[in-house]
Amino acid sequence: MNKSIDLRSCREILTANQYVNDYAANSFKVRADYLPLVSRVLIPQYKILEREKELLEEIERDFRNQEPLFIPILKGAVRFSIDMFRFAKKIDPEFEFMSAASYGTKLVSGEVKLELRDVSRLLEKLKNRKRPVILIEDIVDTGSTLSHIVEVLQNLDEIIDAQPEFREFHRKGSYTPSSVTICTLLDKPSRRKKENQNLPLSYVGFIIPDEWVFGYGLDVWNDRGRTLDHICILSEKYNDEKKLAEFFGLLEKDGNTP
Repeated sequence: MNKSIDLRSCREILTANQYVNDYAANSFKVRADYLPLVSRVLIPQYKILEREKELLEEIERDFRNQEPLFIPILKGAVRFSIDMFRFAKKIDPEFEFMSAASYGTKLVSGEVKLELRDVSRLLEKLKNRKRPVILIEDIVDTGSTLSHIVEVLQNLDEIIDAQPEFREFHRKGSYTPSSVTICTLLDKPSRRKKENQNLPLSYVGFIIPDEWVFGYGLDVWNDRGRTLDHICILSEKYNDEKKLAEFFGLLEKDGNTP
C-alpha cells in the first residue's frame, strides 16, 4: 500500500530509502507501450504540479518588480516551464529559450556552444537593462553544461567583444545580467562534478537518487519518452543505449512509434 508523501522537504523525500519504492509502475497510468521500460514511478504528475506551484510562488516573492528573464534550456525544460508558469499570479514572464549545440555559428566559452539565433535574441532582451536571469532546467546532474552557460551569462560583455561573429553588438551597450540563478525540477547531486559544486541552484523541485529517469520532458533515448506524465525510473533490463535502441527498433517494426 502506498504511503502518502509530505512535501515539506523535497530533500527528505527523495533521498530517504523508505520513499524510493513507493510507486509501482502500475500505480499510475503509464502508456502501455512504455510499461516494459518502467521500473517504478519516482514522482507522479500531481506531486510535480504541487511542487511547481510552490517553486513559482518562491520566484514571484524573490523577484517581484524585477522583470527577470526566464531561459528554459531546450529541450527537456519545455514542459516544466509551461506547466509551472500556469501558476503565475504576480509576474508576467518573458522567455528566451536556449540550446547548447555542436553546430552552426556559436557563442563559445569553455565547452558550451550556444546557437547564434538564441544569442542574438537574448542580447536584445538584455541590452542596457541589468535584469536578472533565471535558467530553467529539467535536471541537473554533473552540472558541466549548465556551469558553462552560467559562465557565459556572467561574462557576456567580455565574451561578445572578443568574438568577431558578434561585431554588431560590440560596445553598443551592456548585456551582462544583474544576476544568474537556476530553477531545476530535478537535482541529482550524487553525480555532480567537484568543479560544479557551487552552481547557483536557488530553486530545486526534487532531489533524486542516482537513477536513470525519464518522462515529463526528460527523454529516455533519442527524444523518446518525453511525453509521459510522470517521472519514471528505467528498468535495469534496458539500462544501456544498445538495449534501448533494440527496444524502440522492435516497436517501430511492429508499427508502434512512441
